[in-house]
Amino acid sequence: MQKTRRLVLKRSPHMIEVRCMMHAFSTTMASVMGHKYATTLITRAQRIVTFFRASHQPLALLKKLAANMGIKRMLITSNKTRFTSVHASLESVVRLQNVLQEIAQQHELSCLLQLWPSSKMTCFLSG
Repeated sequence: MQKTRRLVLKRSPHMIEVRCMMHAFSTTMASVMGHKYATTLITRAQRIVTFFRASHQPLALLKKLAANMGIKRMLITSNKTRFTSVHASLESVVRLQNVLQEIAQQHELSCLLQLWPSSKMTCFLSG
């Protein structure tokens, strides 16, 4: 790839080399998301999303309580190929945090509270 780039620039000196900024940004984000704290946060959020999206009864309860609290957008899954999906997934868990805590308390799901135990992570995500 580097050799091809040099050949093209040598034959056409009027061309300007512009590298893909989104690729550079994606590479940087992958590096940041590889940090232990970020990995733990993303894994916990994904477990919560997977739990609710895999079962129709918990998802129905989540939708019902969210609607009662005036929240319209539901949990979003993430994937590795789109770095913006990780942000969307984390944001959806934070947005529904009160609903998730209500469900955990009503149905004695202490495992759910352990996945998202404190407001430290919420503060980290919201700025």
